[in-house]
Amino acid sequence: GRDGARPARPEVRRAGQTRTLRFTPTAAPPETFEGFSTELGVLAPGDGARLRTFVSVPDGTEGRRPALFFVQWVACSSIEQSPGSPSSDMLATVARTLGLVVLRVERSSNGDSEGPGCHALDFETEVAHYRAAFDALVRHPRVDRDRVVVWGSSLGSVTAPFVVAGKRIAGLAVGGGGALSYLERMITFDRIRLEREVEDPAQIQPEMVRRVRFHYAYLIEGRDPLAIERDEPDLKGVWSRIFGTGDGVHYGRPFAYHRQAAARNILGAWGDVKVPVLVMYNQFDQFEAEHGHHLIARTLDRRQPGQATYIRHDQMGHSHRIYPDEYAAHRWDRDRRVSGAQVAAATLIRWLQARVFVGS
Repeated sequence: GRDGARPARPEVRRAGQTRTLRFTPTAAPPETFEGFSTELGVLAPGDGARLRTFVSVPDGTEGRRPALFFVQWVACSSIEQSPGSPSSDMLATVARTLGLVVLRVERSSNGDSEGPGCHALDFETEVAHYRAAFDALVRHPRVDRDRVVVWGSSLGSVTAPFVVAGKRIAGLAVGGGGALSYLERMITFDRIRLEREVEDPAQIQPEMVRRVRFHYAYLIEGRDPLAIERDEPDLKGVWSRIFGTGDGVHYGRPFAYHRQAAARNILGAWGDVKVPVLVMYNQFDQFEAEHGHHLIARTLDRRQPGQATYIRHDQMGHSHRIYPDEYAAHRWDRDRRVSGAQVAAATLIRWLQARVFVGS
């Protein structure tokens, strides 16, 4: 089946550094994950890809440890640790504080991984790769199989409930993505950008009407963006005004990725999650609306009161940086931002201690 895979095969173990063996040589420096020894592995999910895996074990620990499996964002970038990046700093702080084994898999074509380029990698294949990696990595001898938690970051919040479907996990935490349908999610991206960019508010509604029509044709009907503009002259120019679009790609991913995501029942997948859940929303998120995040918590708590924990971080943007206002966040203003990694890490740590690793 698509979940089948050969176990990850450790290749190198060196404290603090992991990139010492590559499929394809590059000039990039090795990852530094201070306080951990990282084993590199190779995962063959059965479709011709060969994916780099990372098992980072906290130094000074023995035996099986609770573990965190990481599910990443949509951007075509590596998941290797990059100190100074709020996402990396947050993950490192959580793992060091609680002594967690960190489990990661590099997306096809990113970093050392081989397989379809990110621009050609579709949603279903990516989810299948994550599911195969999860099955392989939780068998590591340093992992306590009964205490594995999953952290989904950004679009990882959307893919995470599909990745863990039918899997044994102790908890699921997400941030930067909600449970709206994918169509609503993409429309919301546009709405947020327009509200923060357009000076004349009277221009927003007619533009949004055009974009709603365009997204439906592109995502649900599966029509090519250039054909939409050709066949509907009043929609001409919409594609180029939508953030992240390009020739055959959207946010660097193929059209098939977004259409497959739009065909998935995201809220339905959340309804199948039975473990404690943490949902974190950042007030000045440059893409996501609070409603989609809150929807996860409300849906779960209707069925099982107390299952979900909802936390809002004031003044924080999508990438865990703090800004003075939403307009500075929208500009990704380097001169007016500070890292909020420790704030986000503290939230995740408190939840794990209170709801998942109680008594550990």
